[in-house]
Amino acid sequence: MRRTLGTCRRAFLFLGPLSLVAQLSISQTANAKPIKSKHEVTEPTTYRTHKYRSPVPNTLTGATVIHSPSELRELLNTQPDTLLLDVYPAPPRPPELRPGELWLEPTRESIRGAIWMANAGFGALNSTIEGLLKKTLEAKVKQNTQPIVVFCEPNCWHSWNAAKRIRSYGYTSVYWYRSGVEKWREAQLPLRMIRPMRP
Repeated sequence: MRRTLGTCRRAFLFLGPLSLVAQLSISQTANAKPIKSKHEVTEPTTYRTHKYRSPVPNTLTGATVIHSPSELRELLNTQPDTLLLDVYPAPPRPPELRPGELWLEPTRESIRGAIWMANAGFGALNSTIEGLLKKTLEAKVKQNTQPIVVFCEPNCWHSWNAAKRIRSYGYTSVYWYRSGVEKWREAQLPLRMIRPMRP
């Protein structure tokens, strides 16, 4: 019996400090403030010209930011004349192809009613793409106050760039839908297969 009590006493003396450390560790963990794993992206003053698929800011000066599919759906219900512009990039026709040679245009599932203005979201646009963008806006937007919603995919600077550029043309009701087609699809909202507009 003495040997058993002595063994228990030694075990208590050994484990006691460890138990205290464990309790302090749990207490500190419970009271600790959550560590932020993501830093908020600061809105740049110019167009983004690299790493287009990366975290985007929450703001776009001069435009209205739409964060969720439900917000966009509400806008479309109240403003049925809204122009939807998908600016997801798409490869151009290979220049080495001869006239008449078969080439299949890429397709994309996008928000129903949208126009796919491929490659209009690069930081620097060539004159052909920018000309097509301006011509399309002139044909589809009857007045500067008509809503224009620009989108792409989540964390896509193409849509941020394009919305900023369209705002610079003088259109006053520019919306940037930052959640993109992915979140619209997850919300099980209407989609359709489309092809990109070409010059």
